[in-house]
Amino acid sequence: MAIGIDPTVDYVFKLLLGSPEHPAITLRFLNAILFRQSPQIHSDFRLRSRDGSLKLTDGLQIHLLELPKYAVPSDNRVITDPVDAWCHFFCRAETMSAQEIEQRFKSPAFSEAAEVLEMIQRTPQQRSQYELRLKAQRDERARMQYAVEQARQEARQEGRAEGKAEGKEEGEALGRIAVLRELLGVDQTSIADLSIEELAALESDLKHQLRERGV
Repeated sequence: MAIGIDPTVDYVFKLLLGSPEHPAITLRFLNAILFRQSPQIHSDFRLRSRDGSLKLTDGLQIHLLELPKYAVPSDNRVITDPVDAWCHFFCRAETMSAQEIEQRFKSPAFSEAAEVLEMIQRTPQQRSQYELRLKAQRDERARMQYAVEQARQEARQEGRAEGKAEGKEEGEALGRIAVLRELLGVDQTSIADLSIEELAALESDLKHQLRERGV
């Protein structure tokens, strides 16, 4: 007897497990030592069989970092290793200014983290305004990424159907232009009949308009 799997169940299962290309990652910084038998600060867990011989997926990852095991360096060198940098940040950030954080960690992620620390110290109204602005930025990035991915998928399908190498390039250009038009509030009139060169010129002009608006 054949046993079928509901496509919805299969989709949810894949979503929960993630995929090697887009894994579902849990990251936890612990203010206590959980594994005293190991000197490692960073522990990386994956789904495997009990004896460890079979790996189910790399799409689900659980990372634990035990902060008490971290030895804070005494010098002021720039920390480039990601694990060292984040451990140092969580151990010492409350005693560092935003300028010191930017000098110590050469990564935009730490500048954003410093903003979050400042936000925590603000009034409820200031904190609400900051969170709304941050949400808007994240939503915009996600929307643009989604539009580009959709365009790529449509381009691949069109390229396979028509056997044209330019299908993918045209689809990606149409996706980017659609996002730029929406940001500028321009009418989404049809541009499907434009050539690759005309699409490139239109995209360049829309980007120029965005820069002039300071976006």
